[in-house]
Amino acid sequence: MLKGSEYPSIRALRAFVAVANHLSFSKAADELCLTQGAVSKQIASLEQLVGLALIKRGLHGVELTAEGKRYLPQVTEALELIQHATASLIQFNTEQELLIVNVTP
Repeated sequence: MLKGSEYPSIRALRAFVAVANHLSFSKAADELCLTQGAVSKQIASLEQLVGLALIKRGLHGVELTAEGKRYLPQVTEALELIQHATASLIQFNTEQELLIVNVTP
């Protein structure tokens, strides 16, 4: 069980989603503009945090474990919510109407 202050990093979650979508560490690295080693470290840190293997690395490539398959839709949804909330905040901030008042002394 996670302690209150232990959350996976956004980088680790994004790396997990990218690897899961591509089933490739090198393609995920290209998408995220990282090295393959950096992506691997992000996945390792996520797996260590949750205490479960999320991705199987085998002779025939990469595949998600059962836990990884269960985790992927929830993580994808959470990242999309964060993205939409941020875009909404930025849009709201730039769409504020200005009221300019000119008065003579």
